[in-house]
Amino acid sequence: MSRPDDLESPVAIARTLIGYPSVTPDVGDALNDRARAVIDRIETMPQAVIGKINDIVTNMASAIEEQAVTTREISDNVAQAASGVKEVNGSVNQSSTVAGEVTRDIAGVSQAATDIREGSRQVSGQARELSGLADTLNRIVSRFKV
Repeated sequence: MSRPDDLESPVAIARTLIGYPSVTPDVGDALNDRARAVIDRIETMPQAVIGKINDIVTNMASAIEEQAVTTREISDNVAQAASGVKEVNGSVNQSSTVAGEVTRDIAGVSQAATDIREGSRQVSGQARELSGLADTLNRIVSRFKV
């Protein structure tokens, strides 16, 4: 009986096991018997069973390849997400730095406003004092008649 080409590899593997050296003759005989049984079993399989097995193996290989592609896509997506997170972290750090600078600027403006308010109080006090001196000077000058 002729075998299809897709069964040549299993048969070839089983044939290499026949006569394979082993530690004990019992193990070698058992290995030879098992290899011959595998070869006989493969050679006597009905063509329909071989076709079904071939279809199953083909479908499994296809599913494994699809899984590998999906896994690569997931890996790429995870890498892109990690890159996005890194970029967002950079933006957050920049925003934090800018927020710190704005806070310092606001504190500086607040201090300047406090300084201006204090300066205004001093100027107002001095203006009242000067106004008092002007009134005094006017009274003194009004006593003199020209």
